[in-house]
Amino acid sequence: MPEDILGSVAMVQVNIYDRHGELLDYSFEHGENEIVPNKPIEKNSKLIGGGEKLIKKGSLEFLSVTSPIINSSGEYQGTVEIILSLEKINNNLVGIVHKFIAFTLLTSFLLGILIYLIGRWSISLPISKLKEASEKLGTGNLGLRIEKSGVNELDDLIEE
Repeated sequence: MPEDILGSVAMVQVNIYDRHGELLDYSFEHGENEIVPNKPIEKNSKLIGGGEKLIKKGSLEFLSVTSPIINSSGEYQGTVEIILSLEKINNNLVGIVHKFIAFTLLTSFLLGILIYLIGRWSISLPISKLKEASEKLGTGNLGLRIEKSGVNELDDLIEE
């Protein structure tokens, strides 16, 4: 099986077939020389219209996508087949999912901090100032003035 520099399966193989379904040429992602085993393409509706199929080689799976090659006169000239390693696709999807989860957790954490700070500044601090003022009022300091907090309900309570 073609392997890239990291030792995993090559991601892309491109096969070119003539109008009779015979393999003309193929290439790999990193110029490797071992072809993914595949039956010769038969000239049928799938060949002319393109198609997809799964290819298995041992424990490895590949997705084969074929598309016709049509000249400017509309005549069928052959087929191009692209074979993708499902291992690489799955690894890429796992990486995307991990990034999405990390982004979601980070966003949730930052949003939690923001909600905490907003709650602290707009609710907790004005209530603690009101508590301190009520304690001073309880000791007989009747000339005490408390600044408004900006929260309507707390401001009503401060005025009372």
